[in-house]
Parts: sequence; C-alpha cells; structure tokens
Amino acid sequence: MLWCSNGPISSMRERRHLGSHSTQVHSVHFYDSDAALIHRLQSVTRVAVEAGDSVIVLATEEHRRHLNTALAPWSAQMHSADRSGRLLVFDAEQTLDRFLIDGQIDDRAFDSTVGALVRIAKQTSLTGSVTAFGEMVAIASARKQHKQAIDLERAWNDLLAREAGVHLHCAYHHLQVSPEQMREICEHHTYVLGSAAA
Repeated sequence: MLWCSNGPISSMRERRHLGSHSTQVHSVHFYDSDAALIHRLQSVTRVAVEAGDSVIVLATEEHRRHLNTALAPWSAQMHSADRSGRLLVFDAEQTLDRFLIDGQIDDRAFDSTVGALVRIAKQTSLTGSVTAFGEMVAIASARKQHKQAIDLERAWNDLLAREAGVHLHCAYHHLQVSPEQMREICEHHTYVLGSAAA
C-alpha cells in the first residue's frame, strides 16, 4: 500500500491545506504501471475535450504514443480539438529543459514557456477552463533531482494561483520516489490518487 503524510492512499481524496493554494485543483497520481497512467490520462483528456475545455499534455514520447492509441476510439473529437487549438501536446523533457538554467527552475522562463501555453489554451477553450497533465516533475525526479521536482510543483502552484480555471494533473511512478519524498510531494497537491503496489 502507498502512504502519504497521514495514512495509506487507496483512492482519490481531497487534502486540505492552509494558505493561498487551498482552493486549487492540483492532483498527483502515484501509479504502479504505465497502463494505469495511460488509462487515467485517456479518461482525463477525453472528458475535458468533450466538455469543451482546452487540454495541455506535457508527456514523454512513449506516453504520448500510448495515449494516442488509447484515444483512437474518440479520434474524431480529438482531431477536431487539435485543429481548433484545444488539444495541445508537447514533449515533457524538451519543455522542462526550456526553463532550466544551471539546473534550477527559472521563474521567468517557466512563465514565458508554461504560463504562456496555459494562457493560449484558455483563449481557445470553449468553457474558459483548461485541463493540464504535466510529466515534467516525474522527469526531474527520474534524473534524481527531487528538489528540482518540488520547485517545479511550487512554480505550478504559483501559476495556478494567477490563472483561474486550470486543473492540473501530475504523475509519478511509485517506485520512483521514497516514502519521505512522496510525503513531501503530497503537500503540494490538493488531491492524491494512488493504487496498491504490486
């Protein structure tokens, strides 16, 4: 069983925090297989597109390929969203490296990269809302740069505080982080989704 700061994680639940980010929607999924990640990402993407939201996907090449396959039954809706600028898909590693300076998150570069992307997505959204999936934190963690991942979670939260109507979803493989790191990651999210470890 996976654990966060106050007990086991078996399903999505709200974590109540004090401070300026308490009303944000910023979820984290500690997954145990790529299939579980893609299943959730397919559902999040499909529901958001069908609702009229814009969707931003920042994922690895492999996960983008698997997501494309998973969304094949809804290809007409996805192509329509892509053509109208409501489905924006980018490489997570390339995007991450655009705002890293000497291994640190540069706030201005983050805003001019990710912040600008969010603002464009809000303009094309039929509802004014944006659903985003970001795998950049997991890439930083996989590079053994846990502090960098936490700094990125903070940068995202600062952006969410400035940009209303954005739902952000993050994901880490549960074997990628230690129990201590997992607890720290949880503190930067409003929702936690976990599954029983294999």
